[in-house]
Amino acid sequence: MTLRRFSPPLHLLRAFSTVRQLGGVSRAAEALQLTQGAVSKQVRELEEWVGVPLFERTRNRHRC
Repeated sequence: MTLRRFSPPLHLLRAFSTVRQLGGVSRAAEALQLTQGAVSKQVRELEEWVGVPLFERTRNRHRC
């Protein structure tokens, strides 16, 4: 049996917060000096961790 952490990893929270603040994955990726794919993956991992979608995904935007 594995124990789950009480809070998600900090890098996942940082990616989510940056996407939210800057309004998109592209801008967040630039600010975090990561690829868009890496930021998207971190957001998906956080969504899996919490068990709910955190953004409403549209063609060009992510909305909370």
